[in-house]
Amino acid sequence: MKAKLLEVAHMQELLMSLRRARVMMMAFLLGGCGSVALSPEDFRRQMASSAERLDVDRPLRDVGATFRERAAACLNVTTKKYGGPAVRYTMQVWAHTATVVATDTRVEMHVRTKYDGVTLYDQGSDGAYIFLAHATPLGPRRTHLELWTYTARGDALRNAVKGWAGGSFSGCPDLS
Repeated sequence: MKAKLLEVAHMQELLMSLRRARVMMMAFLLGGCGSVALSPEDFRRQMASSAERLDVDRPLRDVGATFRERAAACLNVTTKKYGGPAVRYTMQVWAHTATVVATDTRVEMHVRTKYDGVTLYDQGSDGAYIFLAHATPLGPRRTHLELWTYTARGDALRNAVKGWAGGSFSGCPDLS
């Protein structure tokens, strides 16, 4: 009986070590070596080399209206991801928040994500920036876009935003 208890205790210790290692790895990957962007300016600096630039055939006013409507409908969500082997099945909860800031000369959409759980980095009160779209007019009927993404699965979000800006897509990206 004592041997069985020692074996169970050893397994629990091993599982805790694996969990700590996983949290540390996630913090390292998501945290940019321990630091995440808590402002749009910091995010632009961190992601400077990964900006995607494109032009769309829509007025800035229409792009801004679409961003406001789609961000409210699609990006203010909480996602849950389940996974792992049966002995340590896990659930990750992520709260996504989108903000659209518009003036006559620019439109910005910010997307932040906050992990609901233990982290080894400061997420801020509203989460860390994972996506930024910046739109400026090129004329009365064209808009220039700059997109920055910090997520491994950012393609769905990036493609949705490009479709929204161009008027060719009105669906919601899968943020899970």
